Amino acid sequence: MGGCPGGTFGLARSLLTVSGAPSRTTHTREKPMRNLLSRLRHEDDAATAVEYAIIAAIVGVALIGTLIAFRDSISAMLNRAASVIQNQ
Repeated sequence: MGGCPGGTFGLARSLLTVSGAPSRTTHTREKPMRNLLSRLRHEDDAATAVEYAIIAAIVGVALIGTLIAFRDSISAMLNRAASVIQNQ
């Protein structure tokens, strides 16, 4: 196999091992992920990015809800504007 420790199914094998049971691939696969999760947990930038994403999602949902609620009014207004432009 190419330079992958544990072969192609090494990750699947490490995910299927029983908790606490020794695995050949546990130390090579889980450590980078643990480091990443630990870094994200302690960095304020990641929390700020998540907060901004939640705010953007809320604004998006509110905008869509507003457009749906007022779609008839918006449609009538745009139709009036189109007729005024056509009649000139």
